[in-house]
Amino acid sequence: MLYGLMAVVLMAMDHRGHYVPKVRSLADHAIEPLYHLVEWPNRALRNLYGQFQSNRTLRHRNEELQQQLLGQQADSPSWCVLTSILSRTRCSSTAARTTVWCLARR
Repeated sequence: MLYGLMAVVLMAMDHRGHYVPKVRSLADHAIEPLYHLVEWPNRALRNLYGQFQSNRTLRHRNEELQQQLLGQQADSPSWCVLTSILSRTRCSSTAARTTVWCLARR
C-alpha cells in the first residue's frame, strides 16, 4: 500500500515538474560512454573476423583465376609452336601471318 501511494505521489510530482525526462537524459549521458567502452571489444572482433573472411575470399578467388588462366594457356597454342609451324610451311602471305598472330594472342 505504501509503495502504491509513493508511486502516485511521484507521478503527480513528475506531471508538474517533468523530472523523469531530465533524470532519464542525465542517466543516458552518463551511461553512454560506458556502453561504448563495453561494446568496443565486440566491435573490434567483428571487424577483425570480417577482414580475415575478406582476405580468405580474395585468396581463393585469386587461386581460381590462376587455375583458369593456366587452363586457358594450356588449351591455346603457344607462340613458339605457331611460329615453328609458320616457318615450316614457309608461308609468306601476310594474311596467314596475321591469322597466326591473332591465334597466338587469344
